[in-house]
Amino acid sequence: MNDAKPVCLEAKFKDEFENSLKLYSDFLQKDPKRGASFFAVCRGKLSEGFDFSDNAARCVVIVGIPYPPMMDPKVILKQCYLNEKKDNLKFNGQIWYNTEAIRAVNQAIGRVIRHKNDFGAIFELGFFEFSSLD
Repeated sequence: MNDAKPVCLEAKFKDEFENSLKLYSDFLQKDPKRGASFFAVCRGKLSEGFDFSDNAARCVVIVGIPYPPMMDPKVILKQCYLNEKKDNLKFNGQIWYNTEAIRAVNQAIGRVIRHKNDFGAIFELGFFEFSSLD
């Protein structure tokens, strides 16, 4: 794949991440027609605060459904709290959990289309629904 387009990866640590982002930007400036690929995760460092307008992002591929980590104590507490308050609210913990995944997908899609004259491709792979986890 690196022969077709240079590949950059979202790094966990700030210094490495900034280097990856700079490398991606350099590839785009050096050869705009060839471009580059940047692999990242939903909810990662790249999901907030970076503007990829025009040729900086022409495609987003989403693999799977980016649910929050099910066993994260904050997620568990939020779901429990919402389930306790469900009579006073219009949603419960499970609805909130699903909504968070949908929000992450929408945010990723928004990386491609930044203004009315922008364009790009969006691929969603591996979207399926569980009727139960058994």
